[in-house]
Amino acid sequence: MNKYEMVLISAREARRLNEVAKLAGRELKIRPTELAWDRMQEGKVKFTYQDEAFETEEEKEVEVEEGA
Repeated sequence: MNKYEMVLISAREARRLNEVAKLAGRELKIRPTELAWDRMQEGKVKFTYQDEAFETEEEKEVEVEEGA
């Protein structure tokens, strides 16, 4: 796993942790980003890769316009 992937995965985990804390009405004692990074380093964060390359909606629209 490269640094870019690690940052993306930990950022998504931080968002998830923050949302769970808000829904439970609790406040995290440490920053969500720090907690997410620690959880990722410990192997507690599960992730998968998509088979297709990731594309934004704008990139898809450009491809359609170019092919038309």
